[in-house]
Amino acid sequence: MVEELNPSTQELDPSTIEDEDLRQKFVDLMNVVAKQQSTIAEQAAEMQRLRDEINRLKGEQGKPKIAANKPAQDLSSEKERRQSKPHHKSSKQAKIPIDREVVRHASTQSSCLPTQSSKAMRMW
Repeated sequence: MVEELNPSTQELDPSTIEDEDLRQKFVDLMNVVAKQQSTIAEQAAEMQRLRDEINRLKGEQGKPKIAANKPAQDLSSEKERRQSKPHHKSSKQAKIPIDREVVRHASTQSSCLPTQSSKAMRMW
């Protein structure tokens, strides 16, 4: 995180500092900064864990734990178990066998309708 804040500190080499006392203070300061950074990261993780726990106790959902982007290994044996078959679309009419023919006359069809339906049809 020091690199993110000030990239020029990355270029500083304590061995280039001639004064021994100043060099030791610089090394100590950099150690304190590194220790503080690790403490801040631990505290941030703890605060998030506590926020999630509070939300869980309220009945809400916590922040989801998202894993790093790694290519997932294919553990499925689907390809070995089942070979895919090509899809062939066929018509349904070809499969229905015709075994009889029924002829209906228009006069018998109108007499089969109820009277209210006949009146409703006449209105249209």
